[in-house]
Amino acid sequence: MSENSQLNQTAVMVNMASQIGCMMSAAAVIVIGLAFGAGYLLDRLFDTGNILTIVFLVGSFPVTLFAMIQIGLRMQMRMQRQLDAAKKAQTQEEQLAQEEEKQT
Repeated sequence: MSENSQLNQTAVMVNMASQIGCMMSAAAVIVIGLAFGAGYLLDRLFDTGNILTIVFLVGSFPVTLFAMIQIGLRMQMRMQRQLDAAKKAQTQEEQLAQEEEKQT
Protein backbone atom coordinates (compact mmCIF):
# COMPACT_ATOMS: atom_id res chain seq x y z
CA MET A 1 0.00 0.00 0.00
CA SER A 2 1.44 3.34 -0.94
CA GLU A 3 2.13 6.09 1.52
CA ASN A 4 -0.42 8.33 -0.22
CA SER A 5 -3.26 5.85 0.29
CA GLN A 6 -2.29 5.41 3.95
CA LEU A 7 -2.41 9.17 4.33
CA ASN A 8 -5.86 9.25 2.71
CA GLN A 9 -7.12 6.51 5.03
CA THR A 10 -5.74 8.34 8.04
CA ALA A 11 -7.45 11.54 6.92
CA VAL A 12 -10.76 9.69 6.53
CA MET A 13 -10.42 8.19 10.00
CA VAL A 14 -9.56 11.54 11.62
CA ASN A 15 -12.45 13.21 9.83
CA MET A 16 -14.92 10.57 10.96
CA ALA A 17 -13.61 10.61 14.54
CA SER A 18 -14.11 14.37 14.75
CA GLN A 19 -17.62 14.01 13.34
CA ILE A 20 -18.40 11.35 15.92
CA GLY A 21 -17.24 13.64 18.74
CA CYS A 22 -19.26 16.59 17.48
CA MET A 23 -22.41 14.53 16.99
CA MET A 24 -22.11 12.93 20.42
CA SER A 25 -21.63 16.31 22.07
CA ALA A 26 -24.60 17.77 20.23
CA ALA A 27 -26.78 14.80 21.18
CA ALA A 28 -25.81 15.15 24.84
CA VAL A 29 -26.55 18.87 24.90
CA ILE A 30 -29.90 18.41 23.16
CA VAL A 31 -31.10 15.54 25.37
CA ILE A 32 -29.99 17.14 28.63
CA GLY A 33 -31.38 20.52 27.55
CA LEU A 34 -34.75 19.01 26.67
CA ALA A 35 -34.85 17.13 29.97
CA PHE A 36 -34.05 20.30 31.91
CA GLY A 37 -36.62 22.34 30.00
CA ALA A 38 -39.37 19.73 30.36
CA GLY A 39 -38.64 19.25 34.07
CA TYR A 40 -38.57 22.98 34.70
CA LEU A 41 -41.85 23.58 32.87
CA LEU A 42 -43.60 20.70 34.64
CA ASP A 43 -42.28 21.88 38.00
CA ARG A 44 -43.76 25.32 37.38
CA LEU A 45 -47.00 23.85 36.04
CA PHE A 46 -47.57 21.48 38.98
CA ASP A 47 -45.81 23.66 41.59
CA THR A 48 -43.59 20.78 42.73
CA GLY A 49 -40.44 22.73 43.51
CA ASN A 50 -37.49 21.28 41.61
CA ILE A 51 -38.32 17.60 41.98
CA LEU A 52 -39.31 16.96 38.35
CA THR A 53 -36.33 18.90 37.03
CA ILE A 54 -33.99 16.69 39.04
CA VAL A 55 -35.84 13.51 38.03
CA PHE A 56 -35.75 14.46 34.35
CA LEU A 57 -32.06 15.39 34.50
CA VAL A 58 -31.13 12.12 36.20
CA GLY A 59 -33.30 10.24 33.70
CA SER A 60 -31.64 12.01 30.78
CA PHE A 61 -28.25 10.43 31.45
CA PRO A 62 -29.20 6.89 30.36
CA VAL A 63 -30.97 8.34 27.32
CA THR A 64 -27.88 10.36 26.48
CA LEU A 65 -25.64 7.33 26.89
CA PHE A 66 -27.89 5.26 24.62
CA ALA A 67 -27.92 8.03 21.99
CA MET A 68 -24.14 8.36 22.12
CA ILE A 69 -23.62 4.62 21.71
CA GLN A 70 -26.00 4.50 18.75
CA ILE A 71 -24.29 7.46 17.08
CA GLY A 72 -20.87 5.92 17.67
CA LEU A 73 -21.87 2.56 16.21
CA ARG A 74 -23.49 4.11 13.15
CA MET A 75 -20.52 6.35 12.49
CA GLN A 76 -18.14 3.42 12.94
CA MET A 77 -20.05 1.43 10.31
CA ARG A 78 -19.98 4.46 8.01
CA MET A 79 -16.24 4.88 8.55
CA GLN A 80 -15.64 1.21 7.80
CA ARG A 81 -17.59 1.49 4.53
CA GLN A 82 -15.53 4.51 3.52
CA LEU A 83 -12.27 2.75 4.35
CA ASP A 84 -13.37 -0.33 2.39
CA ALA A 85 -14.24 1.87 -0.59
CA ALA A 86 -10.85 3.59 -0.37
CA LYS A 87 -9.05 0.23 -0.23
CA LYS A 88 -11.04 -1.02 -3.21
CA ALA A 89 -10.19 2.09 -5.21
CA GLN A 90 -6.51 1.73 -4.27
CA THR A 91 -6.53 -1.92 -5.36
CA GLN A 92 -8.09 -1.00 -8.68
CA GLU A 93 -5.49 1.73 -9.23
CA GLU A 94 -2.69 -0.72 -8.48
CA GLN A 95 -4.16 -3.26 -10.90
CA LEU A 96 -4.40 -0.64 -13.64
CA ALA A 97 -0.82 0.42 -13.01
CA GLN A 98 0.36 -3.21 -13.22
CA GLU A 99 -1.55 -3.73 -16.49
CA GLU A 100 0.02 -0.58 -17.96
CA GLU A 101 3.48 -1.80 -16.94
CA LYS A 102 2.85 -5.14 -18.63
CA GLN A 103 1.80 -3.41 -21.84
CA THR A 104 4.96 -1.36 -22.00
